[in-house]
Amino acid sequence: IRQYLYRMKLTLAALQLYSLLFATAFGCSIKNKPVVLRFRTKIGNIVRIEADLDDPLEKVVRTIDTDENVNLDCNNVRLDLKQTINELHLSNGALISISSNGKSRGAGLKKKEVPKKPHKSGMFQPFPALAKPDYARLVQKTKAKANMKSSMSYADLNNIASAMHKVEPQKEGRIKRVYLCADSAQKFQTRAMKKSGEVDQKIGLLFGTVHKERENPAKLARTSLGSTTEAVKMCEVIKVQALHQLSSPSLETAETQRAIKLAKKLELSVVGCIYSYDGTTRAEGDVIHGTDVVNAARLQIENMRANKSDKFIVLPMEAQSGATEAFQLSDLSVQMIHEGILSDEGVEGKQLATTVPVLLDGNEVGEIDCLLCLVNTGLLSNTGKYKTKIANLNPKNKKKLIKLLHGDEVDFLQELCSFSLLVALDKLLNDAQMNSLCDTLVRYTKRRQTKIPTDLKMVLETILSD
Repeated sequence: IRQYLYRMKLTLAALQLYSLLFATAFGCSIKNKPVVLRFRTKIGNIVRIEADLDDPLEKVVRTIDTDENVNLDCNNVRLDLKQTINELHLSNGALISISSNGKSRGAGLKKKEVPKKPHKSGMFQPFPALAKPDYARLVQKTKAKANMKSSMSYADLNNIASAMHKVEPQKEGRIKRVYLCADSAQKFQTRAMKKSGEVDQKIGLLFGTVHKERENPAKLARTSLGSTTEAVKMCEVIKVQALHQLSSPSLETAETQRAIKLAKKLELSVVGCIYSYDGTTRAEGDVIHGTDVVNAARLQIENMRANKSDKFIVLPMEAQSGATEAFQLSDLSVQMIHEGILSDEGVEGKQLATTVPVLLDGNEVGEIDCLLCLVNTGLLSNTGKYKTKIANLNPKNKKKLIKLLHGDEVDFLQELCSFSLLVALDKLLNDAQMNSLCDTLVRYTKRRQTKIPTDLKMVLETILSD
């Protein structure tokens, strides 16, 4: 029995020694085993990199991003690039997000604050059917629940995916084509070019009317009784009747609000915007940039909030040649800019950055081409009712107008049909006098028999004689 017990003690001692040696060897092998880290790049791609636990995080990230001004986050925790993977306790398969810290910016872009719109019931939404819940808040809430359950379920992942916008090109806009006043467009181009030949980039507000007409303007075949032999398909079009130059891309300035109020008296509404650009600084066919999309969308959102109109046209004009194209912004792009998801911050050219991931062709991305936000629209020429002719009330123009006032009233009314001139008169007449003048001009543009009221004529004669 003593020998048996002695042998058992020797056996147990040997087993303990083997266990200690095995654990030490196994622990060393685990410690030295490389790990695979996943990095989400600035444009949303996922890149997998194998690294040793003793490698500094900075050394690993430089293999995919050479920008020194970056932030790295894992599970909403900021990571120190100087520390090693082991010191940061990063496990195999950890997902690390790469983002810019704002020090590296695109040339020529001014920093803008893009407010995040909270989603509350009853708040204004340009296109409520396309609105999404707050992505960052939803992710934070879902992760908090997942921490209680130790992991995310497929339902949690689907819930997060449902909060991401799916970017797709929009096939058709809300209007079929736009008729631009050629005379007003030419005046706008002239103002955009300096005498030195340099381009002075301008932005203007378009006032006009919305009409219905045949989608195919070709002449229809008719029977002997005068009826058509086929169904007539109608579409909505915009006719630009006046153009007003803006001092900034906003409808909220006092000067712009006064112009909008004047346009309503003339039975016009805001239908879009036009802007000039320097064609020598852009590639051929590169007519619209991300900043242009954001500025136009903000104008459309302000107009939708004030006037409940979803019809808005964007006209980029090359200042040197006057070549102009017509676009509409897709409903989704307007909604995303309203929510603060699309931004021109930190990007150049045709790119738009996203503040949260969006889905494009089934992939999560953090940057899109602004061409995905556009809907091509037909552009035709017409003569606006209030095209720009006399632009101000300088002594020369006053002398011309007073001569017409004392002569043929029809010729005088024709000269008054200039929106720029009416803006100047609006600063000199009171509301009642301006209402009377606008009513007279509306009757004249509708080709009705028109006579200038006597009291209004006396007031105009006094103003023009000064």
